[in-house]
Amino acid sequence: MHDFRVLVVASDADVGDLYRSMLSGHESAGIIWVPDVEAAHQMIPGDPPFGVIVFDVMAAADWASCQRLTGADGGPPVIVVSGFIAEDRRFRHQAFDAGCAAFLLKPCEPQTLVEAVRRVRSGERNVELL
Repeated sequence: MHDFRVLVVASDADVGDLYRSMLSGHESAGIIWVPDVEAAHQMIPGDPPFGVIVFDVMAAADWASCQRLTGADGGPPVIVVSGFIAEDRRFRHQAFDAGCAAFLLKPCEPQTLVEAVRRVRSGERNVELL
């Protein structure tokens, strides 16, 4: 999992730092944090391109933002990390319906996030690691 960049979208800087530290030993080309989807859209066409986006979903309204991220032309796959859980799995379905490649449940362990990035980078979709 080397030589690509990861874009972390999290409204809380501490959460962004947490995800960066979780991935820092596994990425060589950089992990960049931005506070919102608007900032992410400005970063996506970067060079070198991002290999994956990790999106921390904090509010129900973030599903629309998630769709904006996954709808970016030629944009990288999106991994959602969310504390939203329901017995009917509706939040996971919302993430996948929005075009996300993976759904992780908070709190997630560092190895879970690393595994999700690895699987999504290899082309796998609809990854659920709970």
